[in-house]
Amino acid sequence: MLSNKIAHLFLIHIANTLDDTQLTKKKLLHEALKVVDDLIGEKFYQTFIISSLLPLAKDQQVRNTSLAPEDLAIMDTLSDLTSSKKDSAVRANELFKIAQKPLEMFFEEKLQYYLQDIREQPVLRALCQAICFCKSHFDLISPVI
Repeated sequence: MLSNKIAHLFLIHIANTLDDTQLTKKKLLHEALKVVDDLIGEKFYQTFIISSLLPLAKDQQVRNTSLAPEDLAIMDTLSDLTSSKKDSAVRANELFKIAQKPLEMFFEEKLQYYLQDIREQPVLRALCQAICFCKSHFDLISPVI
């Protein structure tokens, strides 16, 4: 489903609107992150992972630009049909925390290959953006810089 054009949009919608982030972690993100080695080059897989790292909500400081404009418009319309009682910023932060560590470990193992041209690596670029703009991790980054 992660590499299918229509199914990945459904999974993005579920991940961004389902109230239970633990269920999202166990059933969607955990399964997606287990196959990162095999699917990292697939466009639709990348879009799903990026959508877990960067928020889809319009009111966020950093916006997910991996979706096509028409798909983003549909997601904006569907965002009203959420079962989540959480604020979109809280949800985005929780999804980021779930995906951050496994992706960091993946890119650390393959760092030389992926740093050859970061512009060609949309997932790595999104991970870096999410780390920079995630409020809970901003305090951890500041002392290092």
